[in-house]
Amino acid sequence: MSAQVPQDLIDTIKNLEAEASRCLSKGNYSLATRLYRVIFLSLFDRQFSEKRRIHLGAPLHMEGLSLLLQNRFNDGLKSILLAYITDLVNAPLGEESKADQAPAHRVLLNFFGVSESTFQGLKVLSRDVRDRTQPFDPQMLLNKFLSDNSISPENVISLATHEPTPQQIRAIRPRYYEVVTIEAATKRGETDRNKLNLMMNNLFFNPDLAKYLPRVLTESEVRILTILSDTYFILAFFNETEWAKIVEFRDKGLQPPLPGLIRPEADSGPSAFRIEKTKNFLFRNNQVSNQYSFSLGKDATILLIEHRQSIKSDELTVDYTIGLAYLVSFGEEITSSNFYGYLEDLAAYSLKLWRSESG
Repeated sequence: MSAQVPQDLIDTIKNLEAEASRCLSKGNYSLATRLYRVIFLSLFDRQFSEKRRIHLGAPLHMEGLSLLLQNRFNDGLKSILLAYITDLVNAPLGEESKADQAPAHRVLLNFFGVSESTFQGLKVLSRDVRDRTQPFDPQMLLNKFLSDNSISPENVISLATHEPTPQQIRAIRPRYYEVVTIEAATKRGETDRNKLNLMMNNLFFNPDLAKYLPRVLTESEVRILTILSDTYFILAFFNETEWAKIVEFRDKGLQPPLPGLIRPEADSGPSAFRIEKTKNFLFRNNQVSNQYSFSLGKDATILLIEHRQSIKSDELTVDYTIGLAYLVSFGEEITSSNFYGYLEDLAAYSLKLWRSESG
């Protein structure tokens, strides 16, 4: 039996997650904590009406991170322990070690130095949950573990060998970001902001990735432009200096406000690159001057990092840098209804790339 979120709750949960993420980005950590608690309780209660287990790890994990940002280490550790326990029970019986691949285990190990004996003790207790299809309360298992080890709920922090460092807290502290969406083609519908928010949350709020991210994602303020056109979708990230240029382009009526990046279909001008039917194509540290960067064919996914575009002519002078962009072109394979999956694949490729380069 599936442990997934009930279909009729998906939109509600996504909206609450998006609002909680907004609170985190604005520094309203206490409200974010309350929203993640609402998500958890909504899913926890629904288990009993549906008579099945629903996986509760995500809201518990994010609640824990929001508590760490408030320096509430005892409460944060408790929430992340509960997330880890749900990961244990989410794994098939006898395969509890799979939970060690989830984010909760990494935070417990790296941020708190939780011992292997604690992990093993929780695994042993979780094996008492034989029927993993039924509603499950992770608090009951944690209470049993604490009682067996004579630890009071007010002293969960005693399971830690150290507290998170200021550097670790800074790594999970979310950055402010602003998203500007341009819908350049009504026939493609509207951009799904919830899907984009979830993807960006994975980039911004995963403490394991902070040290791998490209420069633009480490800025204190990040500006994001999305464009949905007849032929492509782009998700582009800018620092404050470059964003001021994009705003100026928009004020001058340049649409889309990325002059020279993609050659319009009706234009026969020169372009530096022709891309078609290619997946996860990387362009990094390129500079293109006085011509279009891309003649964009069908069914392509492109990753841009530190891409500089400049034009100097009698009619137009521009010089700007895109810190990071995910570009997807539409065709027979990639359509406006399925491109989010390809966008997620491209994002996964970028994360794998950054990890490999950081050793």
